[in-house]
Amino acid sequence: MDPRQDIASKISEETRIEMLRRNWLSHDAKWQMAVVSKYGWNLGNYLNQKVTREIGKIMMLRFMKNAGISGINDANELRDILVTTISLNYPEAMDKNLVICQPDGSILFEINNCAIYNNIKKKRATGSYECGCFALRSGFCDALKLEISHECETCLMKGDKKCEIVLKVEKW
Repeated sequence: MDPRQDIASKISEETRIEMLRRNWLSHDAKWQMAVVSKYGWNLGNYLNQKVTREIGKIMMLRFMKNAGISGINDANELRDILVTTISLNYPEAMDKNLVICQPDGSILFEINNCAIYNNIKKKRATGSYECGCFALRSGFCDALKLEISHECETCLMKGDKKCEIVLKVEKW
């Protein structure tokens, strides 16, 4: 047996997937901070938003292809697809967080725990960092060919106890 396979066989599939996720998040954070240290927060945030939106689109297109989804019809389906895509890529992101369809057809994201926020807070950068979650959701909806708006009503980065984000589909 190849020694690499022997060593790798000691790590469960679930652990390997978690390692890949954590490595990706570490890469993302280190890349962001390298850009910020060399060029400042304005360019760092701009690039992060741009890349995150594109990554969101790619994530959703891959999810749709593999799940056999060609489109969605209503807010409930959108919520389910968004929650599933987020959970597959960032399982801890849905811990203690809620995504609720509202009577007006909008979707409320209630974020009580956010790993990104926790890391940014440790770096004392909450006043400088622009959260990528809006860009990520926008990328998801780009892939779904939906025109959306989203508003942050409360925000962890601004000192609130949670983020409350309302997403509205402007054009299905």
